[in-house]
Amino acid sequence: MSVIDNTRKLMQDLIAPELKALQVQVSSMERSILSSLAASDKTTKAQFEAMDARMKALEGALLGTKDVLVAQTKSLEGKVDSNHASILHSLDIDKRLEQLERLQRDSTSAPRQQ
Repeated sequence: MSVIDNTRKLMQDLIAPELKALQVQVSSMERSILSSLAASDKTTKAQFEAMDARMKALEGALLGTKDVLVAQTKSLEGKVDSNHASILHSLDIDKRLEQLERLQRDSTSAPRQQ
């Protein structure tokens, strides 16, 4: 046998079984990683779906609250307008203002006496 044949036989006897064992280990690790990724994807998807449902529920609650607030604001606007008109009426602001303007006109149009 030649040196090349001996080297080839040595490589086949020692290195080939080790390479085959490493290949099996890599394949096993690859399957394990893919399985873990698939489980992780399912968990992540479920978490996102749960979060999406919670966000939709919150959105619905906020829209309901907004509608209530708008209705209350409109009610308060009506009350404020009503109270404003009532206060103006009770104080007779228009009549008092007319009297003041008339008094001021009369006082400026009257001749000054010295």
